[in-house]
Amino acid sequence: MVDGDRETRELFIEESLEGLQRVEELLLAAESGAPSKDLVDTLFRDFHTIKGTAGFLGLAQIGKLAHASEDLLGLLRDRQASGASGPIPDLTVLIPVVDKLRAMVGCVREIDEEGDHDLEEVMSDLADAQRVLTQPS
Repeated sequence: MVDGDRETRELFIEESLEGLQRVEELLLAAESGAPSKDLVDTLFRDFHTIKGTAGFLGLAQIGKLAHASEDLLGLLRDRQASGASGPIPDLTVLIPVVDKLRAMVGCVREIDEEGDHDLEEVMSDLADAQRVLTQPS
């Protein structure tokens, strides 16, 4: 069962689904190559919002996956801000994350809990993408 009141839960569901739709549209519309700072900032904010509210509501798995996505984008933002060169991971790694988060948010809507979802592969892919950004150039 989700912590917090029903109104907060419904707001979380609505905002999360809107944010995930925006993330998916941005990822699909983005050209290959280095993502723009604005794109990375927008994606970061959407995952940050999902992570924060999921934490407040006691949705640990949603929070964990959103946090790992936010961490990847945070590393990319840091790289962009420093002007450092080096390999950039393909941000399409976030598309399966969006699918998993959307499914978990759907479970919150339907059964008032995250449901049972295997996150191992998407978490591993996110970790691989993070390593691309943290390896010495």
